[in-house]
Amino acid sequence: MQNFLLLVFSALIVLLWSPVLIPVLPSLLHQWATKSPGGVVGAASVVDLYRAILILVTIWGRRVRGFSKPLVHYGLRFWSKRKVKDWGWGLALGSGLVLFLHSTNFILGYVQINWGALLATNPMMQANWGSCAKQGSVGIFLFTAAKVIKLVGQAVGI
Repeated sequence: MQNFLLLVFSALIVLLWSPVLIPVLPSLLHQWATKSPGGVVGAASVVDLYRAILILVTIWGRRVRGFSKPLVHYGLRFWSKRKVKDWGWGLALGSGLVLFLHSTNFILGYVQINWGALLATNPMMQANWGSCAKQGSVGIFLFTAAKVIKLVGQAVGI
C-alpha cells in the first residue's frame, strides 16, 4: 500500500510540475545538449519544482493524513527560536569558512586582484560610480541621523 501511495505522490508531483516543465523543456534540453550554463530557465525550474513539492506535501497532509498544519507536523517549523539560532550559526560559520578560504588563497598568492577591472574605464561607468557614491553617502548620513535622533529621543524620554 505504501508503494502505491508513493507512486501516486510521484505522479502528482509530475502533474503539478508539468505546466512549467513542458514550456521550458526545449530550453532545458538545449542547454543540456550544448553543455551551456542553466541560467534563468534552470533556476526557475528548480524553484517551481520545490514550490510544487511543498504545495503537494501540504495538500497531502491535509486531505490524506488529516493534519491541520501538515508542514509543522512534518518538521518544517521555520520560526522557532532554535531554528533561527541554528540558521544564524550556520550562516556565520559558512560565511567565515568562505572568507577564510578566499583570504588563504589571497595570502598564498593564488588570487590576484585586478584593480583596473574593478575600477571602470568607461566614462559612463565612472559617472555611474560617482552617482552611486553620492547616493551611498546620503544613505549613510540619513541612517546616522536617524540613529542620533533615536538616541536623543531615548535620552530625553520621548
